[in-house]
Amino acid sequence: MQLVLPYLLFAFIIAYILQTVLIFIGTHRLNYPRTKRLQTISVLVALRDEETTVAACVNSLLKLDYP
Repeated sequence: MQLVLPYLLFAFIIAYILQTVLIFIGTHRLNYPRTKRLQTISVLVALRDEETTVAACVNSLLKLDYP
């Protein structure tokens, strides 16, 4: 039993390192297609009794320059 534990620990360490390397390689291989056209989005603003501030809110949303 005493001889098995060091080998078992070594196997777990190697498996952990291998898993970490494979995850790192897998996440860097993801290539998202780049499009020239920006995607359209929708913005929802929840308002209730906000007649005095809705115009300023809409104007500030229109001024956004994202991304």
